[in-house]
Amino acid sequence: MSFSFHSVPLIESGLGKVALLPDVCERLKIKRPLIVTDEGIYKLGIANKIILTLNRNNIEPCLYNQVLADPPESNIFDAIKIFKDFQSDGVIGLGGGSSMDVAKAVSYFSVN
Repeated sequence: MSFSFHSVPLIESGLGKVALLPDVCERLKIKRPLIVTDEGIYKLGIANKIILTLNRNNIEPCLYNQVLADPPESNIFDAIKIFKDFQSDGVIGLGGGSSMDVAKAVSYFSVN
């Protein structure tokens, strides 16, 4: 059996990767991304650093920072509503597995 699986266009991880976000957004033609993260990452100030970096590059992000560990369906539905209300055109997952799972689900369900 063979199959192809494509979950997201790109995953970047590591030190200094925030600086790459404007270029990635430009390459993917994203001007209004939704940043999906949890409250812990938000409180560390990482999301704000990303927002400022994107704003300096004429990219207007929106933030959903309510992802819970082992996220319930409501996290996905809430984030999708914000994505649609904000008229986002991309998703940035920030944090660990739960945030990445919600970000991937938002990305998938927002276009399907």
